[in-house]
Amino acid sequence: MDNPDELIGNLRRLDAATREVEPAFDYAGLLERNAARKARARRRAGFARGTASALVLAMVAVSVWRAGPSDEMHAAVPESIESPAPQQRLVRADTWLALAAIEDHIATIDDALNDARLAAPRGAEVARLERTRADLMDSYARVRYAEMVSTSF
Repeated sequence: MDNPDELIGNLRRLDAATREVEPAFDYAGLLERNAARKARARRRAGFARGTASALVLAMVAVSVWRAGPSDEMHAAVPESIESPAPQQRLVRADTWLALAAIEDHIATIDDALNDARLAAPRGAEVARLERTRADLMDSYARVRYAEMVSTSF
């Protein structure tokens, strides 16, 4: 104990370190934060319910709007009026889905063909699968040709 001032300084630092540290919040603050969190959750749930209800109403309104005239309206039309005969119409359709389906089917046939060739290289199953693949390739070529012709118009 060389210096009494040094000893007193050490004792004061030790006393300051051992004092009780109060928590940054109390129980009432915890309850307030919990109540605020629950209120935010209720508001979000209410907003979500309102949005879902609005979407359901919009879907019902669209389906009613798109629905054709009812059978009662058709019954009110006198039968003396002749309806014109239906006419043929040209319809432009996108070929992407048809081509994708044919390509998928060709890939499936190729897998089955590989398996059949491993099992029996000259079997009847291989011949049937090769004919099926040739038919699919022919269909694919025809759809591609139709797509090319339709784009030139």
